[in-house]
Amino acid sequence: MTRFTITMNEALDFILNATEIGKGSEIFIPKLSAYDIEVLIETLTELIGKTERKIIGIRPGEKLHETLINTDEMRYGWEINNMYMITNPHYELFNDIEHQKQYEKIKKIENMSAYTSDIAPKISKEEFSEKIKQSGLV
Repeated sequence: MTRFTITMNEALDFILNATEIGKGSEIFIPKLSAYDIEVLIETLTELIGKTERKIIGIRPGEKLHETLINTDEMRYGWEINNMYMITNPHYELFNDIEHQKQYEKIKKIENMSAYTSDIAPKISKEEFSEKIKQSGLV
């Protein structure tokens, strides 16, 4: 299984960035690192020591990987300021050229069919450990 990770400070920076750029009908998604569940287990074991571990497997309805932008949404996807932006498909006032005029440094998302935790860049165990320490959880 894979999951995305974001710290409180990263989330706040994302919110401020999206608020500054947004015009009113977009959906913003942060560019995030992902991790494998095994990396989580190894990192926590190093930080807090060996603890009891019970493998329960995948529960009903649980996904193997998180999806933040699906294939259909990707058609309306742009990159801007270290974020992804999905434009409103029903808001036909702007075409691609108009979007580029409205937003500075915007770039159409290419070569990505969906934004999921299994294809996102993976965080190293060292980086993950640092994020956990910064969060104050350990």
